[in-house]
Amino acid sequence: MTERWLSILEEARRELRAAATWYEREQPGLGVRFVDDLEATLLMIETYPMSGESLDGPVRCFPVGTFPYNVYYAIDADRFQVVGIAHVARAPEVITEIKRR
Repeated sequence: MTERWLSILEEARRELRAAATWYEREQPGLGVRFVDDLEATLLMIETYPMSGESLDGPVRCFPVGTFPYNVYYAIDADRFQVVGIAHVARAPEVITEIKRR
């Protein structure tokens, strides 16, 4: 089995911070729960990388726990790269943005 490392693009980090901040403002503790669910999702991606829904090219997406968010990621020989984190309502827009990155 090939060992891969995980990297998160800065744009995806900004999306993560914005979502966690929004949830925390809506209900104290909810932003923390969002981040916890996201971390569990990243672990799932590392463990079962092909389980995410295949999108265009090498990009896949995986839902974030009970939240209406997806993690968009690409797999290559030695890493998983998170290229986006977005609300499911933004899926078409996010996929278009990812293709430009």
